[in-house]
Amino acid sequence: MTNIGKRGLYVIDEPENSLHAPLLSAFMYVLRNVLVEKEAMAIIATHSPIVLREVPKKCVHILQSVEGLRCVISPTIETFGENLGVLLNEVFGVNADKSGYFSFLKDKIVEEYKEKECEKEVLVQRCLDKFGGEFGMEARALLPYITDEALAEIEER
Repeated sequence: MTNIGKRGLYVIDEPENSLHAPLLSAFMYVLRNVLVEKEAMAIIATHSPIVLREVPKKCVHILQSVEGLRCVISPTIETFGENLGVLLNEVFGVNADKSGYFSFLKDKIVEEYKEKECEKEVLVQRCLDKFGGEFGMEARALLPYITDEALAEIEER
């Protein structure tokens, strides 16, 4: 960053690809200070909520493709200092029900139910037992909901 010139414009492509999370936050902090000092600007392409939470909403532009049309939108929430999970959901559209583990568990619950029909609570416990209780807090909290989704899917068939 010693080569950043006065009033320069810099393009940085996905800094998260070469920095660990704590270093990425530190990089953004130093970059902001250098850019302000040099009256320079940067365009940063990222898929990292860590980068977003270091930048205010007014400086974030989201590029989207909607029905084949490309557009630029602003975040609906303030990004600076925001929770990483909130940023993943609101800006990148990543939520639990679109995750791989959600679909995996739903499929396993359907399999368990087909093996032996039972009540929801029993099905939840069988799923917990089958995986030895190796669930993160979110998966454990969502398991009853995932079970409801699986049972609804079975009823639709």
